Amino acid sequence: MKRSVDHLEEKGFLSFIIPNRVLSNDYATKLRFFLLQQCNIQLIVDFNPKMQVFPGANVHPCIITITKRGKSDIHDKKQDHHFYSALIKDESILKEFNLYNIEMQKVSQDLSDMYNIFFTEISDDMQKFLIKANKYHQLKPIIEIHEGTRVARFQHKFPPTFQYRITAQQWFKLSKEKKKQFIGEIRGKDIERYIIGKSRQYLALPELLESVDNIEKKKNIIAELIKPTVYIRELGKKLFAGLKSETITPLIAYGGVYFFKEDDINFKVLKQLPNNGILLALLVYLSSNVVLNMYRALYNSSAWGNALKFRSSYLYKLPLILFDNNLFSIFGLLLTKLHSHNCNNSVENQEFVIDWIEEQISICLIGSVICDFGISKEKGERNTGLHEYLEYIELIKEFIQIYLRISTTSFSTREIDIDYLVNNHLNLIQEIEKNQIYSFFSLKIRNHPWFKMLA
Repeated sequence: MKRSVDHLEEKGFLSFIIPNRVLSNDYATKLRFFLLQQCNIQLIVDFNPKMQVFPGANVHPCIITITKRGKSDIHDKKQDHHFYSALIKDESILKEFNLYNIEMQKVSQDLSDMYNIFFTEISDDMQKFLIKANKYHQLKPIIEIHEGTRVARFQHKFPPTFQYRITAQQWFKLSKEKKKQFIGEIRGKDIERYIIGKSRQYLALPELLESVDNIEKKKNIIAELIKPTVYIRELGKKLFAGLKSETITPLIAYGGVYFFKEDDINFKVLKQLPNNGILLALLVYLSSNVVLNMYRALYNSSAWGNALKFRSSYLYKLPLILFDNNLFSIFGLLLTKLHSHNCNNSVENQEFVIDWIEEQISICLIGSVICDFGISKEKGERNTGLHEYLEYIELIKEFIQIYLRISTTSFSTREIDIDYLVNNHLNLIQEIEKNQIYSFFSLKIRNHPWFKMLA
């Protein structure tokens, strides 16, 4: 493709049928950068992964049409070129393929340039949101994410009753043959040397820890493994983030697992985030509907199935929308308690409280982007609505401190009575919703198109 562009005259057109992985995969990063710098994208047509465009060939193609920019256009930063994109979902269209019969949408090439992705299915509202959210740092310079074990990639190799997620205790009880079967296609040729990133940060399987003879080395490994760790996994169309604390061995699971610890956070880049409670706050952020919808929008392109594409490099492109660290740490404590607490008589109430907290998280994040929370302004510029946003945040923190007695300095949950929270949730929520500041701001965000686009 590069050679074709090199030989193309200015304003000349080129069309290619290429693997749709080029639209967002890592291996084509440099190619996309080159095309975005040298060309105007005119058209991208992707096809549903279930469709067989070329009978008998296991390929997933896309069509891309470009024009070569003039020399003056390459350096012109003022113009925001838009291209047309489409995702073909109906196989009958292939019989009489005609671009005029396909529903298209306009996509900002500036957006593609910001994230180095060729978008094919993204709403106007999500485009505007991602462009505004790009004011924040992406995760890459802030968090070093490590890759965990990847086991048994193909489910058909195992019987339907096979467990893909087991605890350390279950792992120890397995025979050597069962362990070998379970590990399957673990990445790395020599499992005993399976290291992730820095040598001090490898994720050891239980039997690897057993094989360490050096007592001092074993102590160091255990000390590293019991550090609080945030794990991120893809579960079908969802992202799942969880916090492991004070257990030697994490869950061993089917699929890729990515993780980071407090040591992996670069506080120099993001001075606004204090390290007290930061893992809980980041856990809440990565588990939020806002992050899930951003991730889906970024990686809908070139999908090969219904599940989300999942790589640490993809996570790195997510913007870290700034949030109030104290509030998000509190949300993390509450959600952790609620998810682990057994409310036999009031499961529906329990789920209602979880949904309410998750909604407040979405309101906070959407509000941050709208009000430019944490974004430095030029002299004379104003942050529209920022004062209302800050009042809203402080009101929720005050409410939680008064009614749930959570300390924003120690983040202690020992005094929290989850049953009280679940059983009296309506009274508690009605109490806060009576407040004019809360009701005004939350209604404003709920009615905003960016909030309505969340799944």
